[in-house]
Amino acid sequence: MSLTSTDLNAYIYDADSGYFISEEHRRIAEIINDYNPDLYLTWIPPDKRDLDETEPFAIIHMAPGKPQYVVRRCKDSEVDVRLLQWLWSNDTTKHDVLSQLEAFEAAQRALKLKEQLEKEEAANDVASAIVRSPLNTFRHNGIKFQ
Repeated sequence: MSLTSTDLNAYIYDADSGYFISEEHRRIAEIINDYNPDLYLTWIPPDKRDLDETEPFAIIHMAPGKPQYVVRRCKDSEVDVRLLQWLWSNDTTKHDVLSQLEAFEAAQRALKLKEQLEKEEAANDVASAIVRSPLNTFRHNGIKFQ
């Protein structure tokens, strides 16, 4: 199996673990933590797992002053919009619990909005660099700006 540059862009290097992790997993983790600051999506690197470990991800509840506990363990393939749907539809702390379909749609919107926000921030960074550049021409990703 060969990786294309698009495949490589879907991963980022995690210096703490020494492994590449999925951009989508990172986004899901941020959305979970934004939803509830006491919830964290954690990942166990391969060299720290048991040989028969099939669920390297876990949502952990870490409330200040209380013992932490695992809310849910999951496989790599389960860390996507469905995990957000599961979390939101099973949140019994909210008075108005979302239906399964509403939770799924809300999870999809949140993931798309997060990705769109990151793209806009990157575009703003490029535009800012072009404006600050003392050069008459500026090249970025093979595109020449004048």
